[in-house]
Amino acid sequence: MPKLNRRSAKKSPIWDLYQDGISYSLLSKFVVDRERFRIYTVEGLRPCSRNEAMEFGTIFHKALEFNAQGMTSAQVNSALLKWASQGNVDRDLCLITSLLVPHYKKFWNQHTINYVDQERPFKIKHRLSNGIELTLRGRYDEIFERGGKLWLQENKTKTTIDESKIVLTLPFDLQTMLYAYTMQHHYGREVGGVLYNVIRKPSLRQGAKETERDFLNRLHDDISSNPEHYFKRYEIELVKQDINNFVRQTLDPLLHQVVLWWESIKSDPFNPWVSRDGEVNPHHWTRPFGIFDAMTIGKGDYFEYVTSGSTVGLERIETVFPELEGEQGQDLLKKSQKSPKPILVPPMV
Repeated sequence: MPKLNRRSAKKSPIWDLYQDGISYSLLSKFVVDRERFRIYTVEGLRPCSRNEAMEFGTIFHKALEFNAQGMTSAQVNSALLKWASQGNVDRDLCLITSLLVPHYKKFWNQHTINYVDQERPFKIKHRLSNGIELTLRGRYDEIFERGGKLWLQENKTKTTIDESKIVLTLPFDLQTMLYAYTMQHHYGREVGGVLYNVIRKPSLRQGAKETERDFLNRLHDDISSNPEHYFKRYEIELVKQDINNFVRQTLDPLLHQVVLWWESIKSDPFNPWVSRDGEVNPHHWTRPFGIFDAMTIGKGDYFEYVTSGSTVGLERIETVFPELEGEQGQDLLKKSQKSPKPILVPPMV
């Protein structure tokens, strides 16, 4: 594969906020880091490496899409293997998915759901308080009707399942609430809640001396003996105020930030560091390394306070610099004042 460099980058953005709109996936990238978001949306570059967990999710979603089209399990298997033969996805993950689908269908067969839509793409116009109108884009997994209200079904593949986290965080989840909000506008009906449909990714691995057939048979037996381990569903009801709070407290402020950022770089998106007047652009930065982010490894700080308002486990502080203003901090400050060292700045070239 040829090596890319900045000079060979395309000199016109592949994306425009106002023309193309924005999705949950793009919003997620923007929240994580604006420079990496720009590299993706402006320069059109993405990593070539594959993430097995994400790829498995993509394959299973595709299998459910084939199933919704009326394909049999054998036809789903053939379609997935054809997809893999074209180099799009991993063949082994396709085989595992093909094995899971019949078990998944059998396990949930006794639960009748009247689906209104399956795998439906959407484009919804959303007007901000400053009058700017943006297009929100995405694809609903499945939508069904119950008790006169519409429900969103989110299909997720996971290796581990944290039930408490799923139930408590859904009213704050970016993708779930974005989709619930757009559903209200797309269908003009009240949203009753979310059915969070989880498929656990098998942790079994093929042995060194085990044939592929033997491994798949062993996996089949494991799923058959314990389907509750692989397939779980959680129902979370939503009220109109949940969606209104999400729009007011999360979606609109976030979209305003995206607009400010885009306006700050769109005159020269390949040099985002300088604003139009030649000053430093305060709306663009590269997220540095070495930052501890508790939310990437679990529920994060203030989880109970954010989700339920509980202050259990929290304490009041007198300063945001305890390491600098306590006894230890004062000692460090005195030492630094005894022998101050000048900061040498290299000359501009």
